[in-house]
Amino acid sequence: MGLAEQYKRNLDKLINDKTICKANRDLFKKFFEEQEYKLKRKRGLKELNDKVLKTLNGYINRLRNVNTWFNNKDWKLLTETDIKKVYDALEDGKLLSERGKPFKDKSSYYNKIMKSKPFQMVGKDTIAKSVIVATTKAEEENDKEVRFITEEDFKKTVSLVIQPKHKLALWLGWDVGENISSLLQLKVSDCKRLIDEGTKEPYYNIRLRKEILKTGRTKRTEPTLYPETFQLLDIELQGKWDEERIFNFDKPALVKVWNRAIEKSKIKCEPDKQKPTLKDIRSGMACHLLEKDWTTDEIKDRLGHKPSSTVIDKYVNYKAKNKKKTTKKIRVFEVERLKENIQEIQAREKLKDRRIAELQDDVKLLHSNIITILKDIQKIKKE
Repeated sequence: MGLAEQYKRNLDKLINDKTICKANRDLFKKFFEEQEYKLKRKRGLKELNDKVLKTLNGYINRLRNVNTWFNNKDWKLLTETDIKKVYDALEDGKLLSERGKPFKDKSSYYNKIMKSKPFQMVGKDTIAKSVIVATTKAEEENDKEVRFITEEDFKKTVSLVIQPKHKLALWLGWDVGENISSLLQLKVSDCKRLIDEGTKEPYYNIRLRKEILKTGRTKRTEPTLYPETFQLLDIELQGKWDEERIFNFDKPALVKVWNRAIEKSKIKCEPDKQKPTLKDIRSGMACHLLEKDWTTDEIKDRLGHKPSSTVIDKYVNYKAKNKKKTTKKIRVFEVERLKENIQEIQAREKLKDRRIAELQDDVKLLHSNIITILKDIQKIKKE
């Protein structure tokens, strides 16, 4: 079932659920009508794409949960006491998910539902904002958490992946530094093969379109930096037409591949030794660039963050505390490229020497042939 069908089914189920009071069902219906219109116009879409549908599906689950927490009470009648009771229950871990565990994404309920449009539509957002003073300290600490994998560990893990298409997705994640879900939506036309005018080395420009990126991420075009990415793109793009997607699998499939490789490589995230996820590839790449003396602004540009973003700052602080030395920036293909250049120059020199030797042999042969011809002419004249 596609996302469009899934969204329609889930929405119909929500707004026609007789166990939900009619006032709230009407509210939910109006909210989704306005959200669909807003997201289409904001993103310049004629139809809802997968990214928007995923966002809307997320709202369905949150609205249903919040309605349950307030015991299906008409949201227009909610009081400060009602809202505070739910807020405290969330903070104290008393409200549990279907798996029987406290909700970890409390801030999404605060910022997307209770302090945002749904509560605003019933005039309760102001009360919610006064009650929900901030996210919890635990969540703030989690937001500041530093976790990443090193380049060495990434290479060790990806070397254990068998399929080139899976290797390419992972290398693009490390090289370009974009979200894996976005990279899996790349088309062939998003990858342009070019030659560096200075080094004469080939590379790819990767176009990251707005419609495939997370909200708040800037559209951009980034060059590949690693030879592995370039070589795998050369392989995977063969025989594909421009509007075809590069990858024929989804993120869950890649997660399985990554987890199997992690089990074999036995690598852990730094500094607290957690099990690496696909998300840690992006943060690992950012940390690696910091070690290679990239500025925070350069890294933000590469990652598609806005200049005001503070995401990189926690890694800068971590590196500063651990006094890790920085080295020179990555240049396209780094040491491998230098080696290849040297080998190419040596090969050219050998070829030039061989051609000169062959030319000298040709000259000697020509000279010998001319002498023979002259002698034959002299004999003919004497006869």
